[in-house]
Amino acid sequence: DGDIQEKFKNFVTDFEGSSWLPESLELTSLNEEDKEYRLAACVLHIPCSEGKGHMVAHVCINNSYYLVNDTLIQPISKEQMYFFNVDVMTPCILVYKSVDHPTLTMADFDVSQSIKREFLADDQKLIELNSALAKHIQPIGPDENFSSNDYIGLDCGVIANCKQETDINADGSYKTITSTENSIVVTRIVCFRGSIQNKQNLLPLMDDHIQSKETVTEYVNKLANFEPQQFAKHLSTFKQSYLKLRYLVEQKVIFVGHKIEKKLKLLNLYVPKNQMQDTALLYKLSRHQSLSLKLLATYFGFSYSRSDPFRDCFVALQLYKHYLKL
Repeated sequence: DGDIQEKFKNFVTDFEGSSWLPESLELTSLNEEDKEYRLAACVLHIPCSEGKGHMVAHVCINNSYYLVNDTLIQPISKEQMYFFNVDVMTPCILVYKSVDHPTLTMADFDVSQSIKREFLADDQKLIELNSALAKHIQPIGPDENFSSNDYIGLDCGVIANCKQETDINADGSYKTITSTENSIVVTRIVCFRGSIQNKQNLLPLMDDHIQSKETVTEYVNKLANFEPQQFAKHLSTFKQSYLKLRYLVEQKVIFVGHKIEKKLKLLNLYVPKNQMQDTALLYKLSRHQSLSLKLLATYFGFSYSRSDPFRDCFVALQLYKHYLKL
């Protein structure tokens, strides 16, 4: 409650107004053995005007300090780990680790090759069962490998929807309450191989359609949403599509797209900076706003009739290939 929060604020606030956390603690166990513990992580709550707030974490790894904020991980100073304004962020969870425990290193957090190839067999089975689908998509093959020399075009289609909740009236009847806040949901993910050399490689390795369960309030992309019966053979869950993207990230491929950081944020997918190429930045004029994909496609003579994830992904990849020739 308010009293506890005020006492806590008085406890962790020094004379300059910056909060502090004890770097180490000395505790006595049941067998009267003294043990020292050091702060390994701290989960912090950042309030916002809407009252919901946001959670971040400070982590100490091998005497280096990091801020973990959703998909963003960046180094911070030791002072930022222990000293901060409690009016801006409040510690919620403190994790102390025994000094006798082995020191954490970045190798303990290495998730390289953690995504196995077994799940890729599902797409191959779907192609074998439906020959018509093979005319529209060429999924990752069982013997196909990727490396840092490969580049993949990426785009996604989104919609705006609103959540609905069911409430009970006084007479026992049910009523549906529609939220006034819209959320952006990804409903289509498209990926092209960079080596577009023959007709077969013109097919995308991913063209996954993810159906939204909530009520659609706005079609941000004209072809982002769809009728279920129209693309019944292309339906996928977001988890399945996300695993494919994670697999490609771990293969160190380079993702190419127009304003690709925005697309990755929508997908909640972390990709290192050295694995991204944004055509909006590659063709950006100094001291000018970034050029639209339609304008770039028209200038270089690429066919561009309307905006949709499939066309946008293909054109962005062609622009990148043209940039490499410059």
